[in-house]
Amino acid sequence: MKNDSFLAIIPARGGSKRVPRKNEKKIANKPLIAWSIDEGKKSKFIDKLIVSTDDIKIAEIARSYGCEVPFLRPTNISSDESHRNEFIRHAQSFFNEYKHLIILQPTSPLRDVFHIDSAIDFYLKSKSPACVSICEQKPTPHWMFSCEDNKKLKPILKDPSFSRRQDIEKYYSLNGAIFIINANFFINSKEKDPFLTKETVGFEMDDKSSIDIDSDLDWIIAEQILKNKLGSI
Repeated sequence: MKNDSFLAIIPARGGSKRVPRKNEKKIANKPLIAWSIDEGKKSKFIDKLIVSTDDIKIAEIARSYGCEVPFLRPTNISSDESHRNEFIRHAQSFFNEYKHLIILQPTSPLRDVFHIDSAIDFYLKSKSPACVSICEQKPTPHWMFSCEDNKKLKPILKDPSFSRRQDIEKYYSLNGAIFIINANFFINSKEKDPFLTKETVGFEMDDKSSIDIDSDLDWIIAEQILKNKLGSI
């Protein structure tokens, strides 16, 4: 096996409260999970691509798109409260020979192989134990507030700046599209979330590619972008 071998895991639970059965639901004429499978299969870095699911229907769809589903994930690590560490450790119990792990959430259908391979290349060059995809936070926290009981606004930041956007420091948030980590670092880490430590580097993605489907509105926006993208090919 090559020195920098990669196991890619697409996590896809059967349960989904906000968008029911979203992983198997068709978006732009293809099941949501299929977008991540197809792009993952194109990667020049990924050595093995698997789907981790607790759902037979999703497993059947994944296999029909040429992705391996080597097991059904136990229900006790497939709830809303389950942490990604659990399904990763479960997958590693079957495949522990890979040096690096990459998680491709199916809720990011606009993340394509360019982003995947660019993120992996960035991660390898950084020599960091972990890399996560990020996008610029808009609006800036400088212009964000909580609202007290008397409806008075309370700045999120202790010392907010109300200057022009172009003069304000940039802030970033996780977009959920790509998570990469050194397998040994993951196994041995004592951190609650090994993907987010002081050593983690961020791979920046654009707003459009960063859409993470968590609501019906997200679905509508992502589907329209996908249709436009397909129409331009």
